[in-house]
Amino acid sequence: MPAEKIKHLSKLSYNKELMLSEIKYATFFVEENKLNGWEKAIVKDVVECTEVVRIYNELKAQLSTDDITARYYIQRTGNTILPHTDGKCHTSINIVLSSGSETIYFGDSAYAYTCAILNVGQHMHQVHSVESNRILVRYPIYDTSLTFQSICNLLN
Repeated sequence: MPAEKIKHLSKLSYNKELMLSEIKYATFFVEENKLNGWEKAIVKDVVECTEVVRIYNELKAQLSTDDITARYYIQRTGNTILPHTDGKCHTSINIVLSSGSETIYFGDSAYAYTCAILNVGQHMHQVHSVESNRILVRYPIYDTSLTFQSICNLLN
């Protein structure tokens, strides 16, 4: 597995069931003019999302940055996330909450993960059509002083 694209994050402790139960407090939106198949909810300031906010604060402290956010994402059944690189976000920490096939593709290579650091700003990636809703919590990192490798080093 190429370390420059994805790094499994086994040391991050989180309560998946609590994160799933807190999703009801999030307000979802779909970005207009984007053909990406995601519904998103920014939750870094939603106090009812205690577990998402706890991890958000923990990551801010471990990475020594405020340039990070917390979001729920839902990829609905049948939707495809088309090949793309992320714009302002160069690295993301994703925690998959749903069950089933959770595979991201970097080019033609498939990577299954549950909790990982993803190099989404430098590498074209996509998610194929899913058979059931795919739910995740995503922590996009915008701090350009933190490279993918430095984030991996700080969190592992």
